[in-house]
Amino acid sequence: MMEIFSFITGGLFRLAPEIMKVWDRANERKHELEMLGRQVEADKARSDARFQLAELEGKVHLSVAELQAMMTAHQQQAAPIARTGIRWIDGLNGFMEGLSKSVRPVLTYWYCVAAYGAYKLVLYRQMLAQDFAWDEAVLQLWTPQDHQVMWSIIGFWFVDRALKHMGR
Repeated sequence: MMEIFSFITGGLFRLAPEIMKVWDRANERKHELEMLGRQVEADKARSDARFQLAELEGKVHLSVAELQAMMTAHQQQAAPIARTGIRWIDGLNGFMEGLSKSVRPVLTYWYCVAAYGAYKLVLYRQMLAQDFAWDEAVLQLWTPQDHQVMWSIIGFWFVDRALKHMGR
C-alpha cells in the first residue's frame, strides 16, 4: 500500500511543477494581453491628443491669418492716397478722399433732417388742412418711434464718437 501511496504522491509531486508552469504561462499570456490592450488605449489617447493639438494649431493659425488680413486692410484703408504727380488726378483723389469722410454726416443730414423733416412737414400741413389744432398735430406727429430714432442719432454722434476719441 505504501508503494502505491508513494507512487501516487511521487507522480503528483513531479506533475505539480508542470501544472504550475502551465498555470503561470496562462497568467503571463493574460497579463500580456491586458498590457497590450492598455498599450492600444494609450496609443489611441496619444493620437487623439495629437489630433486635437493639430486642430487647435490650425485654428490658431487661421485666426492669426484672419487678424493679419484685417490689419492689412485697415492699414491700407487708413493710408493716404499716394500722389501720382499728375496735378488733376491728385486733386481728384484728394477730393474723393475728403468726400469719403463726409458720407455719413451727409447721409444723416439728408435722410434724418431734410427728407424725414419734409415728410413730417407734409403730414403737419395735411393735418392742419383737416382742421387739427397745431399743438394737437405736433403731439400726434411726434411718435415713440421718432423719439427712439432721435436718441439713437444723438447717441451715435455724441456718445459713441466721444467714447471712441477718449480711447485714443
